[in-house]
Amino acid sequence: MNVSLGKKLYLTRDTYQYIIRKDTGNVDKEGKTIYNNLSYHGSLDRVAEALYRLKINESTAQTIKELRDDHNKIIAEIREVFSLEGLLK
Repeated sequence: MNVSLGKKLYLTRDTYQYIIRKDTGNVDKEGKTIYNNLSYHGSLDRVAEALYRLKINESTAQTIKELRDDHNKIIAEIREVFSLEGLLK
């Protein structure tokens, strides 16, 4: 499983957890993409929360209005990603 979560972010899974990874833009000697594991989660709810935190921390908002706008945009993006995967109704 390697689900795109948007700009260079991917969701993978091992036996026990979901992993949010970021594409570093580099490849190894075998030509495989190198990822940084950003966080580990036991449920998709926790994945959505972590994705929100990752994106809101990238905000460059200078005012409360800009922060609110960023918040609304991020929530819409997360809903779109999860609804595209059939995870939200």
